[in-house]
Amino acid sequence: MGSMPAELQSIDDLTDSLLERTYEVYRKGSEHGMIKYKFRTKKTLFTLKVEQAGAAAIESRIEGSGNPIEIVDI
Repeated sequence: MGSMPAELQSIDDLTDSLLERTYEVYRKGSEHGMIKYKFRTKKTLFTLKVEQAGAAAIESRIEGSGNPIEIVDI
């Protein structure tokens, strides 16, 4: 059985080390103006919820990581 996802509390928790291990990101919007990101690594799924205004900063960090991470809308 899988384990529970680890929740990141802020964009500061989205470290370079985590992005190096991430191979896929799932992005899900909600009707309440929040976007939930799920960062899939080999061992763990990490989640991060942000306001829509913070989405550009998250995606900039992902794109600037140097790791070819695919962002999948769900």
